[in-house]
Amino acid sequence: MSDRVTYDAAMRTLPGVLKKSESTLSLGQTTAKALQGAEGNTILASIYARIDELPEELLDILAVDFGVDWYDYDYDLATKRRVIQESFYVHQHLGTVGAVKRALSAVWPNTDVEEWFDYGGDPYYFRVLLNAGDSTQPIPVDEIIDTIRTYQSVRSHLEDAIPVIRITFNIVIGTDMFTHVYHVPVCGTNPRVANHGAKQDSGLTVGVDCVTAEYHVRPCGTSLNALM
Repeated sequence: MSDRVTYDAAMRTLPGVLKKSESTLSLGQTTAKALQGAEGNTILASIYARIDELPEELLDILAVDFGVDWYDYDYDLATKRRVIQESFYVHQHLGTVGAVKRALSAVWPNTDVEEWFDYGGDPYYFRVLLNAGDSTQPIPVDEIIDTIRTYQSVRSHLEDAIPVIRITFNIVIGTDMFTHVYHVPVCGTNPRVANHGAKQDSGLTVGVDCVTAEYHVRPCGTSLNALM
């Protein structure tokens, strides 16, 4: 026998005397519908709690069932888990900056989204600061733009129609030193080493200047593919 909560099953639990009252009957019907709808949320909650344990094959199936449009089967396992986990929030907050940020951050952690008043832009514009980290792989700009358009507000516009891509790289500074050996002559009636100086510890200070420049890649071509 199924344990699923159905509208009819919930209504059967309503006492007969309450069914005779129009007000209590309406309340019972409303409650029955709420219980029936809550069952789906319970199932989702149990799946959500186990996403970190589910095998990759099942994650691929859930992505289809949950309508995760920005899901990619080529993602690594950790990214697939994050994308599905964030999909619930994204679907509940469609058309908001938060939805765009969460959808992109699931694939590109620490990505940020700024609205026009955050950076002094024109009203109803926003920009995406995509954090590519130290990735050496090609960045699928077209896919990223499609994701942004899917979950952004219909009245908002992406600044310059392309995200700002931030890439992290390491700078290695090498140091070099040399020593010079010298001998101090022995002198005096009772031969002793002459004291010509003293040894002193010193530190090495390196000054670093870094200049950053923001640039934008212009879309071109028939299908507006961005130049890489």
